[in-house]
Amino acid sequence: MTTPAKLREESALEALRRRYEADGYTVILHPSRDAIPSFLGAYRPDAVATRPPDEKLVIEVKGGGLPGVESTLAGLAERFRGQTEWRLRIVRLADFDDGVSVGAGDVEELRRAFAEFKALRAAGFARAAFLTGWSLLEGVARQIWKGDHSGGGRSTVERLVREGYVGQDDGRHLWQLSGTRNVLAHGGVGAMIEDRDLDLLNDVIEHLLDQASAPRPVGAYG
Repeated sequence: MTTPAKLREESALEALRRRYEADGYTVILHPSRDAIPSFLGAYRPDAVATRPPDEKLVIEVKGGGLPGVESTLAGLAERFRGQTEWRLRIVRLADFDDGVSVGAGDVEELRRAFAEFKALRAAGFARAAFLTGWSLLEGVARQIWKGDHSGGGRSTVERLVREGYVGQDDGRHLWQLSGTRNVLAHGGVGAMIEDRDLDLLNDVIEHLLDQASAPRPVGAYG
């Protein structure tokens, strides 16, 4: 039986296929073994994308919150250590959210997704950790606002600052990072992710998760 989660994943893959093909990539969804780099062994990723002269991506779409997901991602990321020909791209379903509010019972799911972010960072995959962390930041914000927010990226940052969840200095940093997120999400390879960027995402997400768990979120980050 096709579950709602599976339908969302397939929809996200189709959106990714269109996005990457528009950028000149050849995309294979649910690739056969002969289209998968040999170092992945029997692992079957959600998609692969290639673009001349030498860009090769392995793409995984993850919804977060499933038992063992963070260890699976960490193990997958480890296989790419030392690889120069292929790069791993982790995409969270939150990037394709249709505006439906996150349920009140999903805070623990978001915490498990936070563990995914930490696992990717610990494995040395800064870009994948960054994209996961940014999606999680927006997901936790929607949880706090109970779906009463239709925007994303900079509009989310602006509201977090306006309502006191993020300070002005950190808000300016996040504003800049929203541009980095857009570059990476559209296949850009030149964007650099620094430790301080991931430190900020870690601290803000942790604070927002605490606020999302509170009976009445009050903001006051830092």
